[in-house]
Amino acid sequence: MEITQKIKEIIKQETNIDVSKASRKHNIIEARALYFHSIKHFNPKMTLQDMADSVNKNHATVIHSLNNYPMYERYNNRLKSLKQTIINQIDEDNILNTEDNELLRLEIKKKNLAISELEIKLEEKDLKINKIEKARYEFKVIEQLNNLLNQTKGTEHQEVIILRLQAMYDMNTKVIEHSRKNIN
Repeated sequence: MEITQKIKEIIKQETNIDVSKASRKHNIIEARALYFHSIKHFNPKMTLQDMADSVNKNHATVIHSLNNYPMYERYNNRLKSLKQTIINQIDEDNILNTEDNELLRLEIKKKNLAISELEIKLEEKDLKINKIEKARYEFKVIEQLNNLLNQTKGTEHQEVIILRLQAMYDMNTKVIEHSRKNIN
């Protein structure tokens, strides 16, 4: 299968966008720029006119797209991700068509397994971070009360705050004791 057709199929599969479609919608323009960028990556000797002909455009459209692609990618993370998907799929197809298919397939499986393990570790780290953030949030009130006590040190306000906090503590202690007695 020709590289242009393969790239078109990957983009269509991943985004449901037909880069050959005549449209000035931003998402189609960006996908088309990615298409031209990918062709240039995998087949640098392909002429601008041949690239343009593959999507019924002219060579000026290709030049404009190639010049603007870095900006599109900078502001669209989805485009960056899609570019990596295209590179991975085409590289994988190219690898699988070599002589040592079984060995290379095994290597790909190992790499995919390593990626999965790293993704799991990343999720675990994210969970730990979320847990720490939650704990930090839960103790934020205590920190705020401490700051308030320090700000009102030596005033009547501090005495009132301490009295109220003590009353709240006493009330909650009694509620907890009462709950424990009812459970037993």
